[in-house]
Amino acid sequence: MSKFFAVHGGESIYAVVKAHSKEEAFTEFARGLMDDDRMMDEINSLSATESLLEQFFHDENGHFFQSTTGELELSPSVLAIEEHRRNDYIDSHVAKNAYDFWEDKFEYAEMYLQELENSHMKGLDYKPSFPEEFYIDTIKRIIQRTKWFTEFEIIEIDLENKNYQLIYRY
Repeated sequence: MSKFFAVHGGESIYAVVKAHSKEEAFTEFARGLMDDDRMMDEINSLSATESLLEQFFHDENGHFFQSTTGELELSPSVLAIEEHRRNDYIDSHVAKNAYDFWEDKFEYAEMYLQELENSHMKGLDYKPSFPEEFYIDTIKRIIQRTKWFTEFEIIEIDLENKNYQLIYRY
């Protein structure tokens, strides 16, 4: 039997989802976010500074880019690497971090990295193409592992034995 679930992401989003379980409600909520331009830009924009990809551009010393002048610059730790090795170093850490992000779905990391490679070969106008399952899984990971929402909670709405249920109090 289907139930209703209230989903809130801080002050930015409230939704009601019909599902059989909390996990299914989360999946349906993520599916709904595929219509959100900001979320899709987060995944599809293969920019090292303004998207999901930004989370992969780091090593144990921090992010590979910094901005001290308003212009994007390589960090001192990356500049210290010999120039002919620098791109390989960055690429290997981006790949490692992508595999860490999709830790149990290596095929998604491979898909993402392939689309990143395609974007390098085809230019700025390139738009990646991923299957729906990839988007749903990735949206769920973004919600769980980043600060996309200040708070995130899924609450089952149960009015079977009562006429009132407080969902959220600020």
